[in-house]
Amino acid sequence: MMHQARVVTVKMYYKNKLNQKLDDKLARPIELNYEEYLDGKLKCCNEAAWPYLCRYWCSKVFLIKRKRGQESLLCSDDIAQNRGGSRPFGETRQVLGEQFGPEFATIISTYSVMKSGIKNVDDNGQSGAIISRKAKNIVDDYTAK
Repeated sequence: MMHQARVVTVKMYYKNKLNQKLDDKLARPIELNYEEYLDGKLKCCNEAAWPYLCRYWCSKVFLIKRKRGQESLLCSDDIAQNRGGSRPFGETRQVLGEQFGPEFATIISTYSVMKSGIKNVDDNGQSGAIISRKAKNIVDDYTAK
């Protein structure tokens, strides 16, 4: 994914040039200069395109967009992340139906499982605790009707 390429580049630079291993959380806030980005070249990137991508990561346009995105994420009261991994909604619903029966594969129960994580479903097919306040309110409002 393109949004991850810069983070992987930072990790590669630190590994190859500074002999340090970073995880994504540590690498994400680090900003390198143009030459440092060039040194962290990704194998999957085209040789001719790499300098342009590195130049973009150092540009004011990118830095402004990045800062705006970070501020937007931080100012959100509740981002309601899915906890279902990479499984899509329809497939999660199908898995619930197969494991617990069609009565547990409703839209709202599937939504609840997507917000709590399918690994948190109990033996009776009920979703685990929903961490997101926003998602919990949506479920509570829906079931109160």
